[in-house]
Amino acid sequence: MQNYRLIVRWSYNNDHGSRVSQKVLKELAKHGVQKTGFRGKRTATAEGWGLTPSQGAGAVRRFWEIVGNPAANVANPDPTFHIDHVWIYFEEEPAVQHGDE
Repeated sequence: MQNYRLIVRWSYNNDHGSRVSQKVLKELAKHGVQKTGFRGKRTATAEGWGLTPSQGAGAVRRFWEIVGNPAANVANPDPTFHIDHVWIYFEEEPAVQHGDE
């Protein structure tokens, strides 16, 4: 089975203490997607390599569950929390050719 790479980058507003984003990062890590950047207080990035399509779909689904309903997933989120933008990139990893290593 071929492996895939997933990158999820999001920008948000009113996540005081970064509670929602920290929850997202924790949940993505359970799907093999690790934090690669956390820029200031408004943007976060996570990336995973060697994922199956099912792992990638699970990570993206969990992302939307959390940001779509923060009150059900995070203690005392700011009621004005909202996503500014989301960038999701999912690609098949290239097969390693002999001699490319």
